Amino acid sequence: MSEKTVYQSYIEEICKYPLLTKKQELELSHKIHTGDSAAQLRLVQCNLRLVVSIASKYVNPDFPIMDVIQEGNMGLLTAAGKFHYSHNVRFSTYACWWISQSITRALNNKKRIVRLPHRKEELIKKIKRAENILSQRLARSVTANELSAFTGVSSGEIAHLLATSDNALSMDAQIDSGTGQNLSDMLPDMTYSPDSSVLEDSARQYIHSLLDNLPPAERQVIWYRYNLGHEEKPYTLREISNIMGFSTETVRQMELRAIKRLRNIRFDMEICYA
Repeated sequence: MSEKTVYQSYIEEICKYPLLTKKQELELSHKIHTGDSAAQLRLVQCNLRLVVSIASKYVNPDFPIMDVIQEGNMGLLTAAGKFHYSHNVRFSTYACWWISQSITRALNNKKRIVRLPHRKEELIKKIKRAENILSQRLARSVTANELSAFTGVSSGEIAHLLATSDNALSMDAQIDSGTGQNLSDMLPDMTYSPDSSVLEDSARQYIHSLLDNLPPAERQVIWYRYNLGHEEKPYTLREISNIMGFSTETVRQMELRAIKRLRNIRFDMEICYA
């Protein structure tokens, strides 16, 4: 079923619910605040057309109309629960803000690969508007300090927000149309690094030379405890005690003694090489 067909079917369905008078809305509000969920459902159903009207202003190619309507319905549901008969206004007047807020928040969250809190989204919009106004007035690019004075937001926060507002780039994004070079072609290949391999081998040999100075049992405890055999994960004290046949406390004491020995050995070696 196409999106257009779904939309038309939805419109036909919600038109079955009659519009409410102000008196009916206030009566439903009374019932809602006594815990009547059926009254809240009716208030929502009879105002679904309001959501469609508001949602139509937010439709764009990236967000199907039915998705926007669904987000607006969430705002309508919130408004129905919060609407109070003492407000003395039509429910549609009260609900418009909740519906619009729910839609804008959803669109802001979904348009980014990395989502930002709603407060930051609003601050970014405020800063962008101020940047446009000031750049037109001054006929040049504006500084962070000028934006700070205009918006009341600190220059440090402005710099941070503008940095986080940048959209993420695809690794396949083309950076040179002439050569057809992509962004991924410019990144260093870190799958193999001879320098890192040499350093790792050197560190491994150094650790083994230190362990050779320990008694066999303590060496084995350190070997298991710190995953020097490159197993899936380091062993716990209980697992080592089961393997070696010692109590958990004995294994813990052996580990402490071994670490103390290794520190002393390392200190002595540094003195010798100094």
